[in-house]
Amino acid sequence: MPEHLFARFSEGHDEFANPSVMVRNIRAFDWSRSSAGPIYIWPEELKSAVRLILLSAAPMAVLIGREGLVVQNDALQEMLGERYATALGQPITKALPVAASFFRDAISSC
Repeated sequence: MPEHLFARFSEGHDEFANPSVMVRNIRAFDWSRSSAGPIYIWPEELKSAVRLILLSAAPMAVLIGREGLVVQNDALQEMLGERYATALGQPITKALPVAASFFRDAISSC
């Protein structure tokens, strides 16, 4: 796997040649106020999963923790539209309330 996927994107390293909107939003989001905590304490597996979706052209998201905090890539944001522009860092049940029951069940079974 390319070495740049393991760079620490939260600390100003520029593994993303042209940071996307979501990369900038993730960097700017105050994760320390969420149950996920600041990016620098995230497990490497979570950081790698987030990097993977950010480098993908396919619509993708990572749900963090029991709340399912949303981290989406640009493709998913574009697909979901402006209505979900504030989904970043929010519990998935709040971001997509129409599917809250599905996500509660899925998260509890994980």
